[in-house]
Amino acid sequence: MRKKVWGLLLACAAWSSVYPAGKREVESSHSCKYDLLKAHGTSGWVQIDLKNGQVDKLEFSGRFPVRGDADFHCTIAADRSKSDQAWKNSGRSVTIEFKRVMDPEHDLVKIFRKNNGYLVDLSEASSVENCGTAAELPERVFVPLSSGRCKVKLRYWTVRLGE
Repeated sequence: MRKKVWGLLLACAAWSSVYPAGKREVESSHSCKYDLLKAHGTSGWVQIDLKNGQVDKLEFSGRFPVRGDADFHCTIAADRSKSDQAWKNSGRSVTIEFKRVMDPEHDLVKIFRKNNGYLVDLSEASSVENCGTAAELPERVFVPLSSGRCKVKLRYWTVRLGE
């Protein structure tokens, strides 16, 4: 029994020397969904991936109504490794600037770290290249740490719904 304990301790010591605590990549993911189809004709989801305590990726997918039975599907994907995006950290927030051809000055997504989640501000995001001209992105989406339900601020309404 003592040999097993010593073997385990030696294995742990070897592991910690190969992978020191400061160099480990701590990854986590937070996501939520919203479904406002009946009330406002829109639904979607947001996912935020963290690496070493910082936002590393953002994915937004939304569905927006247009006239008749048609609708638009929109996806915004941000990743620190992409060269067509500029990421700027400032305290507990990050601003992602997309380098776009059609609207090079106004395509920003801001993410703010709150005590109980992340606030994704899409108010300055250009939907033209991402989604088409008729798509109306939510102004803000709050991604909570504890549940899968988003809090969404549309142009005129604030609603908390989801799955």
